Amino acid sequence: MDAKWKSILIIGIVLLLALAGAYFCQQKQHVTVEQMRSFNEVVPNSEREITQLSDARTFQRAVWTAKKLPGVVDVADPNYKVTIGKNEYYLWLYVGEEVGSMMKVTNTNNLYRLRSPEKLLAIFNTSN
Repeated sequence: MDAKWKSILIIGIVLLLALAGAYFCQQKQHVTVEQMRSFNEVVPNSEREITQLSDARTFQRAVWTAKKLPGVVDVADPNYKVTIGKNEYYLWLYVGEEVGSMMKVTNTNNLYRLRSPEKLLAIFNTSN
């Protein structure tokens, strides 16, 4: 195989990967939010689906950029539970606070710090 065909093949593979990446990035993750009374009790009729793609991405970004806090935690009951795709998280968000907290439902020993909780609260309030 000469250099010209190798170049064409490599360019084709790169373009195919770029198109596949763009397609999967556009896939909408199913995001739902529920208000919580305790770790085991959801407020009735509080489930909201986040339908705006930009709002769903804000949640995804918040989870991806959360910083793990050291140590094992013992916390108060969460005020929200968020489901992103198949993953569930407890959230502690309060109006006027600069940071919020997040915990994976499957691992309640670790707590993560969320930046800009006011963005998430604004989405909750407009989804009601």
